[in-house]
Amino acid sequence: MLLYTVIPKILGINTEVKKIRNFSFGESLRERTEKALIKLNFKIDNLIKKPSILNQKYHFFWGKHNHPCIYYERRIIGGLFAKMLFKNSEGSPSIIVNKPYLRWIRVRTNNIFPPGTHLTDIATVKLIEKSFTPLHCAGVSWDNKGILIFAPPNTGKTLTSILLVQNGFKFISEDISVSDGNEIYGCPFTSTFRYYDKLSSKSTRYLNLIATKIPFLAPFIEPKAKVIQDYVERDKIKEKASIFAIVVLERGGSKFKKLDENEAFRRILNINRYEFNYYRNPILRAYSYFNQELDLNSLMLREEKIIRKVITDKNIYLIRENNPEEYIKHFKNLKL
Repeated sequence: MLLYTVIPKILGINTEVKKIRNFSFGESLRERTEKALIKLNFKIDNLIKKPSILNQKYHFFWGKHNHPCIYYERRIIGGLFAKMLFKNSEGSPSIIVNKPYLRWIRVRTNNIFPPGTHLTDIATVKLIEKSFTPLHCAGVSWDNKGILIFAPPNTGKTLTSILLVQNGFKFISEDISVSDGNEIYGCPFTSTFRYYDKLSSKSTRYLNLIATKIPFLAPFIEPKAKVIQDYVERDKIKEKASIFAIVVLERGGSKFKKLDENEAFRRILNINRYEFNYYRNPILRAYSYFNQELDLNSLMLREEKIIRKVITDKNIYLIRENNPEEYIKHFKNLKL
């Protein structure tokens, strides 16, 4: 297997596949690496089966108290099963799935989660354990000053980050970032660009239109994968920056104002919890039942602590507009 970069120097994945659908930190795996603080393994194996030592049942999971493995098996249809084995080895946790699970389960269906969703939540847990937290925000920098741009989904983070880069800012991330409370680190292989007509090819716009009109087809419509390097020159991309300012975007009306830390924390935590649901992930819940060292409630508190650190003593602003292309006009009012 090859080790691919997900977050430079922080998170990597050992795998033989080039795309992991529903992996929030970046579905398309492009760049190989040799170093990563956190390494996950993602394997495909049609011969996986329940280890005999896992003899205790938790809903659709098999585990054993104080054992670092948990097995999942669920019928998809007829004789077709989704199978998964999670090994939480301390050095490099692994997810092993069979091909039918990877191929056919692309959205959450009857509490069957796509493999990429499990991988996202496991990666999130490992990041928090290492004192990082993922943030549902874009990131840019100006003169080495990092600006975090938070917003609910489909508000305009991605478009705003690209427009700012076109106006001289450096790109860090467009949808998801990671922070230790002091610095913002980019996730350069997320690709929500394709949902914006201004940034998409004609064929991609056509496929997006079909997905909008016929939503149940959306998981099976796959335009050619693109990442930020397909839109922005490499010399305009930064891996990280010190956090200087926070911006929260909203749709509706027109407003620019400063936010106090408590109100900013409330909104940002809400946005983060909407995007990252690791604390509700069934495999992690089942695993934590058998292994008390995985304390999901404690991880949620650690996540909150890092977010508090992110916003403490920072300039925090609210920008509200009806048209997402109008957000950038307010950035001249930031004290950079």
